[in-house]
Amino acid sequence: MQRGEKILKYLLEIMGKRRIEWVDCAKGIGIILVIIGHTVNNGKYGSSLRGMIFSFHMPLFFILSCMTFKCSENIEQYRKKTIHALKHLAMPAIGVFALVIIIECRRNVNLIFDLNYWKQEMYCLLFASGAEVEFNGFKVRGIGIPWFFFVLFIGRTIFDYLHLCFEEKQLGIISIISCMIGIFFGSIQWLPFSLDIALAVMPFFYFGYKLKKMKVEEQAFKKTFTWGIVWISTLYITFPDYNNWTYLELAMRRYNLFPICYLTAIAGTMMTIEFSLLICNKLGRIMKPIMYIGRNSLYLLCIHIMEYNWYKIWYIENHQFYSAIKRTIVDLLILIVFMCVKSIIKSIWEKVNL
Repeated sequence: MQRGEKILKYLLEIMGKRRIEWVDCAKGIGIILVIIGHTVNNGKYGSSLRGMIFSFHMPLFFILSCMTFKCSENIEQYRKKTIHALKHLAMPAIGVFALVIIIECRRNVNLIFDLNYWKQEMYCLLFASGAEVEFNGFKVRGIGIPWFFFVLFIGRTIFDYLHLCFEEKQLGIISIISCMIGIFFGSIQWLPFSLDIALAVMPFFYFGYKLKKMKVEEQAFKKTFTWGIVWISTLYITFPDYNNWTYLELAMRRYNLFPICYLTAIAGTMMTIEFSLLICNKLGRIMKPIMYIGRNSLYLLCIHIMEYNWYKIWYIENHQFYSAIKRTIVDLLILIVFMCVKSIIKSIWEKVNL
């Protein structure tokens, strides 16, 4: 290959890898809402805020992940993408799960020799559920937040395969059918690796796929306001009373008033997307920290998974909103330290391999 061709190829690779700033901004807002939503849940204001956040915060990530994902064009490409996703989504989730076990066994050495403990953990990983599962009269503890990684990996992999098998017109119908199957199993028996949720979120992957062709950049202010009205109106239908948590909650397989709850999720996501576009255009430099958080949202989610080990640092009894602020700050500081260490290790590794 000639020098000119090499330079052209390099420039094309850089252009291909260039990130969309408003997507990072939306992810940054989304992951901060995840942390807050997992902290506030008491009283009128805490329960209401939790319901507002939970109504769309996970669907937002599913929609954006498929919007920025290039579907496979053939089986060979599909195989490579699946292996890549396995390494970058499923394996980190398993790694965090293993790290939690190591920490627990270090605190209580007797667990190493407890067969019931290992049976429980084996079932826990098998179901990879965000909440407790009942299977054959045996209660399996929830794996916690790692359910999201499994659902994102399995769901997007299934959607990519469906994209290969069906035409675009058929894909929407197949996504809805898959969703109905997932919701059905979610009502009778939760499936291993949260497969029922992976099927239930197919419409979100499909919407993200279609979002690529939509002109989201136009009239961002007007669209933010419009989608905001749709979001708050449909949310009130599904969540009229803060005492009853009737909003969409995927980990709990709660799909109240389907498909209205899905419309709420899409509206909340679009409101966040249009708002991100608006503030990125108006306040580009100021939003750089949020974009940075969005670029590293999966790292921050892994930190969020582990943070029960230092909950005494951020938890303030009877002060859920202060706890939420403190929790977010602590997680972000740990993210900064982690990224600095990661950068140093990468730099040393590159020098060693020169």
